[in-house]
Amino acid sequence: MKKTILFLAAIFIATQLFSQPEIIDGYVFVPEGETVSKVEENKQLSKTIFDRMNVHRNNINIKSFIWSENWYESAKIWSKFLSDNDVWYHNTTEKYRNIYGRKEMIVSVSLPIDAQLDFTMIGDSAVGQWIRSCKHVGGLEMPLRTKNKKRGPLRYNNAVIPGQLYSKYTAISAHVVYFQTYKRIVIVWQGGPFNKLYNYIDGANLDSK
Repeated sequence: MKKTILFLAAIFIATQLFSQPEIIDGYVFVPEGETVSKVEENKQLSKTIFDRMNVHRNNINIKSFIWSENWYESAKIWSKFLSDNDVWYHNTTEKYRNIYGRKEMIVSVSLPIDAQLDFTMIGDSAVGQWIRSCKHVGGLEMPLRTKNKKRGPLRYNNAVIPGQLYSKYTAISAHVVYFQTYKRIVIVWQGGPFNKLYNYIDGANLDSK
């Protein structure tokens, strides 16, 4: 493939894998002989991707998600894990599973090693992948959670699932993973109803907040 072609990959719902050619058995494909040489987290890039996500939402008359440092720190942990270990799957750790109303989308954008890190282009590429995926567009375009709109229908895989919890506070963490001939931007979006990452307790009515 030409170096200018972006390697694309994205998954949304935990335990479900949305496969692209770059994904093989849960691992992101690396050209033969190439190894990870460096991993860097870039908060400015993370915020630019988040802003491009909200630009799309605003263009279709949906209110912006609100940036959360708490969700950013959570997303950063998983983005770093995926980058350091060169794997590709959702956060299924017990600690994360117990966060009330959690949601997660992950996506990657790969570029030639000598290509400039154009933050806006990377953000638009990530958002474009989510738009084109029937398993992601519902998460990207869900209504913002408000006092009077906490749950409702959510599109997923060409269906509409009723009674889904909406998110309000979200964030993105992007790590740049350097190989010998290309670099991969690993992007993790996480969010939920609240800025605080509540642990779910069986029987608790946190949805009443």
